[in-house]
Amino acid sequence: MVSIIRGSDNFDSSISEESTKAWVNFNGQGTVAIRDDENVSSISDIGTGNTMVSFSSNMSSSNYIWNGNSSFTSANTPYMLCSVGSNYTLSTSQFQINTVNSTVVQALDSPLVMTHVTNS
Repeated sequence: MVSIIRGSDNFDSSISEESTKAWVNFNGQGTVAIRDDENVSSISDIGTGNTMVSFSSNMSSSNYIWNGNSSFTSANTPYMLCSVGSNYTLSTSQFQINTVNSTVVQALDSPLVMTHVTNS
């Protein structure tokens, strides 16, 4: 199903229910655990602030995009979600998330990570 949305500038936008191909909400601290998801088979803790997300059904190509957010444990420890460096590329079956303390640019585990994937 496609919905047409008209903004105040009279510009029409199309939104398809099929645009989100996967999403996950998980605890990335201690023993990692999925709270809820769609099309995610598992998450794996592969290091401090580093989680691998695996799809239940592969993406049609590795040219998808993902974004997300993560929480902080105190007002003095903000996190940001960032992509992995040049030594990792997206695959059709999984992608890697890093959570980082944005103040000191240090990898840290986050108690709340949320991400979603879109693919045409």
